[in-house]
Amino acid sequence: MKLKILLSAVITAVVFAACDSRSYIVFSSSSHDFGRVKAESTLSHTFSFRNTGNATLVIERIRSG
Repeated sequence: MKLKILLSAVITAVVFAACDSRSYIVFSSSSHDFGRVKAESTLSHTFSFRNTGNATLVIERIRSG
């Protein structure tokens, strides 16, 4: 009986710990205005971000707005 209680407590603790583990992305800015641009111009901008969560951040898709 004690083993069942101990096992239940351990499983519960692992589940709650897993729930707290998540990634959280924070961008320094979420948009950029290039202003007036000539046709056929090539422009670029780097968006800086960091993971403030406690799990690995996985970026699966990137798209432009």
